[in-house]
Amino acid sequence: MQIDHQILTNTPGFIPFGKADTESSISARFEIQVAKFPDNVAIKEEFSSLTYLELNIKANSVAYEILANNYDSEAPVFIIARYGIPVITAILGVLKTGRSFVSVDTSNPLERLFDVFVESDSNLIITDNDHTEQTTMLIDLIGKGSEIGIINVDKVGSNKSKENPEISISPDSYAQILYTSGSTGKPKGIIRNHRSILNSIRNATNVYKISPNEKILLVTSHSFGASSSDIFGALLNGGTVYPFPLNQRSFSQLTHWLINEEITMCHFVATTFRHFVESLSGDEDFQKIRIVRLGGEVIRKQDVDKFKKHFSDQCVLRIGYASTETGSICWNFIGKDTEIAGEIVPVGIPLDGVEVLIFDEEHQPVPPGDIGEIAVRSRFLSQGYWKKTHLNEGKFLPDPEGGDKDICLTGDLGRILPDGQLEYHGRKDNMVKIRGLRIETREIEENLLSLDSIKDAVVVAQEDRFNEKRLVAYTVLSSANEPSIIELREAIANKLPDYMVPSSFIFLDSLPLTSSGKINKLALPAPPEGRLISGQDYVAPKNELETTLVHIFEKHLGVNPIGIKDNFFELGGHSLTAIQIVTDIEESLNRSIPIPEFIKALTVEKLANSLQSKDQLSSFLYLVA
Repeated sequence: MQIDHQILTNTPGFIPFGKADTESSISARFEIQVAKFPDNVAIKEEFSSLTYLELNIKANSVAYEILANNYDSEAPVFIIARYGIPVITAILGVLKTGRSFVSVDTSNPLERLFDVFVESDSNLIITDNDHTEQTTMLIDLIGKGSEIGIINVDKVGSNKSKENPEISISPDSYAQILYTSGSTGKPKGIIRNHRSILNSIRNATNVYKISPNEKILLVTSHSFGASSSDIFGALLNGGTVYPFPLNQRSFSQLTHWLINEEITMCHFVATTFRHFVESLSGDEDFQKIRIVRLGGEVIRKQDVDKFKKHFSDQCVLRIGYASTETGSICWNFIGKDTEIAGEIVPVGIPLDGVEVLIFDEEHQPVPPGDIGEIAVRSRFLSQGYWKKTHLNEGKFLPDPEGGDKDICLTGDLGRILPDGQLEYHGRKDNMVKIRGLRIETREIEENLLSLDSIKDAVVVAQEDRFNEKRLVAYTVLSSANEPSIIELREAIANKLPDYMVPSSFIFLDSLPLTSSGKINKLALPAPPEGRLISGQDYVAPKNELETTLVHIFEKHLGVNPIGIKDNFFELGGHSLTAIQIVTDIEESLNRSIPIPEFIKALTVEKLANSLQSKDQLSSFLYLVA
């Protein structure tokens, strides 16, 4: 069965991406686009942009700086730079030298950056003006004796930068090392070579018909594999990538960005999409968006219904399934007239060059229609785990038919439907997906157990009142001095990225065990509802502003009543909920508050004080003027 392309609109100027083009390098493909479309806009930010020629010159400058210093060419380059132009410039510069890159989210705590850096065995950091202090702190943590090179992408010279480095790069060369959560308590790196990335972009180009006129939204962190399809989907086809740092903005700002910039393709994790469409009024005009892509989690019929409600009749919804080790696996295309039979939406038909198998516990095929572990056979898989080859044995299997293909065990459950489509049923092990991001709960548990106050801990994923997965930590304290939830959360937030910090912390005298002595997760008590998850005494709002803010908090947190001293995180809030609340404040009160300022306040009382202070400052400046 083939993917139904009929509901996709043809795009003027579309040029097919040939199979032979995957036997090259990412940088070579990019340089071809530079020669074809030098004046096309390559990257567009809110206040700046670069043409293909300008981006190529900047990337060449980075490449020559790397080559001039004779750094170990086998080690990956570590990138700590601002979302958008700096990080994309650094990535291209590294790839032009034939080296691989590790790009990290700069919002991650310093300890997390340190862990990834040490695991990567890198000897070179590329940073920018905005992150020199963070880079210095990282170097200090590593140790003053370390011989680590530092390149500032904002300060590299432009000597010879119009000339591309004449370096022959094999498609088998490592291009990117993606770090994900690890069961040992430390992150693990997954290797992707040029061929595997180029094949993913080839599939996307030919199916989506990506043209040089394409305007592709980038909201995913560049430290995750999903961002590659957006960045390279644009830059390897002469199109434009539009970075939008969602963790610093509101959903209403995203709406304006999509409309004003006439974005044609956008890519969301399912949870982000649900929160985004929840903020829409229904009057928005998204006429230019022709493809909305969803993935990362189980997609349900209600997600399709939301898509049909808010996007135009010409727009197509693409449901996808992928893993970091395999790249894209399946796609399913849904138009306004597509009927969804069941509650779970199939993730589609395998892509060109990909075969999906369903295995039992013995790695044998299950009967047709049965649920089993999803395995992928392809020659475009990851090359395994960086510096942890022992992990490959349980993940990658040789193809019993021989040849140049391998089989990857995804750890996901699914089944093949009678029409040939794959139906995804979630994880089979201790790995969970939160907001589309893969997490080993054991890594969170190890970090909890490293705290002096914690004697025992287990972390599970549970559905919250909005039917979304959230992390719940059950802990046994090592002393009578019970830490507050905020203290515990802050301790973990100093070690792990935001999406790995549990939404709820439950204190127990002991963890329930099975007869064999294992933790009995089924016997764990349900997290308390409402204000019981906050230890704060209820304090009612004192004025109209606090009352309005309380109503906004209650609406998006699903807790009632909320007092003005109740903490946002203790009530189960997370980054996407924060964006929803900030968006509602903008629309209901006509007041703008940056996400970092909201995170600093966290209670209705402090938030109201902050907004009132802004009002007073505005009045003062008006009178002075």
